[in-house]
Amino acid sequence: MSPEPANEAPAKRVLLTDDGRLTSGRLAGLSMNRAIWVLAWPVLIENLLLSMVGLTDTYLAAQVGSAETDAIGGASYMTWFLSLIGVSVGVGATALISRSVGKGRMAVASAALGQTILLAGSTGILIAIGVYLLAPTIALLLFSAPDAPGITAGGHAFVAYLRVTAAGVPFTAVLIAVTACARGAGDSRRPLYAWIAVNIINVLVSWLASGVDLKVVKDVVGTDGAATVETVTLLANPLSIDLGINGIALGTVVAHFVGSVIILVMAGRGVWGIRLMRRRVRPHWTTMRRLVRLGLPNFFETTGMWFGNFAVILMVGMLGAEGFLGAHIIAVRIEAMSFLMGFAMGMSAATLAGQYLGAGSPELARRAVLRCALVA
Repeated sequence: MSPEPANEAPAKRVLLTDDGRLTSGRLAGLSMNRAIWVLAWPVLIENLLLSMVGLTDTYLAAQVGSAETDAIGGASYMTWFLSLIGVSVGVGATALISRSVGKGRMAVASAALGQTILLAGSTGILIAIGVYLLAPTIALLLFSAPDAPGITAGGHAFVAYLRVTAAGVPFTAVLIAVTACARGAGDSRRPLYAWIAVNIINVLVSWLASGVDLKVVKDVVGTDGAATVETVTLLANPLSIDLGINGIALGTVVAHFVGSVIILVMAGRGVWGIRLMRRRVRPHWTTMRRLVRLGLPNFFETTGMWFGNFAVILMVGMLGAEGFLGAHIIAVRIEAMSFLMGFAMGMSAATLAGQYLGAGSPELARRAVLRCALVA
């Protein structure tokens, strides 16, 4: 038997099966509908939990006082803006990693993971410093006292909350961006575990550190038929720390720190099919430029939306009545639950479009996006 020619080309890797199933990554072997479901349901639950945590923070602030409720209302818009950093880096990471996984180039995807962490962490540190320094200026825009110079009591609470929260911005950016990396690799389920831990820690630490009791207000009808309002304590706070709104902010910082540690441990273990390695965290400017180029349009788009909403709360703040900002944010948080399916389907569409394009099938990418849009 004659030996094979030394210069014979290796067999080309099959990236898609005959019936359109991916052959690499966590979505390998799944039908399109099954892949959409596997990607979407963890994102839906995660965002629902985050919405409930936001409502819990507002509830705790209301137990402290109406000024603190207003402060949470204004600060929630600032924390939304801060999260856009991690989201935008994550959009670039999802696109780059999903395309690489679709091509079966796991080493390239792992390199993008390391650069995502570096970019999100360093950007988060710079933003945190800016937020800490600019908090009083922002408070002047939202909480100017109508009859006296300076800011209202809600403004002082706003500054305190925002400055404590600023310490957690780098952890938040890393947590959001690395979660996007996992989803780009086709795994939405394992990052959900990290976010469940974040939500539980956030609620517990915020409640314990704020020093408030869990109370409800209800109408009580007396023997004479007259109705009175009564406050009932459901659960007394077992600690005597009593940090007020600073305690609520501390809960967010501690939760996001723990969440970032959990998600980085997952990345280091390679449970998503891509792995974080120390050498991949050194600056690689080509990969970083690609992440910025892919994520920057999303940042401009979402920032434009943010400015529109921020203009609304400026108008609410100009009304001057205490409690208006708090009422506004409660309504917005409830309204935001209607967007959750859109977020889940959007993430599924982004991941599948990237992986199908990487596998060389624009037609399947288009079909996946249309199916996700139909479900949404």
